[in-house]
Amino acid sequence: MGKYRALGQLLMANPIFVKQVRQPRPSRLSDLTRAHHQDYVAAVMSGEDRDGFSKRLGLPFDKA
Repeated sequence: MGKYRALGQLLMANPIFVKQVRQPRPSRLSDLTRAHHQDYVAAVMSGEDRDGFSKRLGLPFDKA
């Protein structure tokens, strides 16, 4: 979705935000499965959206 990219560009145009932006480190699989169902994590990690959960939630979803 373009709105996430547009928001990022808007924030990065402001010098105050540029200094505060940090690159997050990837989450560990063990942390993800503590917070989400194993099937959901497996589907996201494999690049599948068989049930359309991303679309229903309004999340951007691209096969990597």
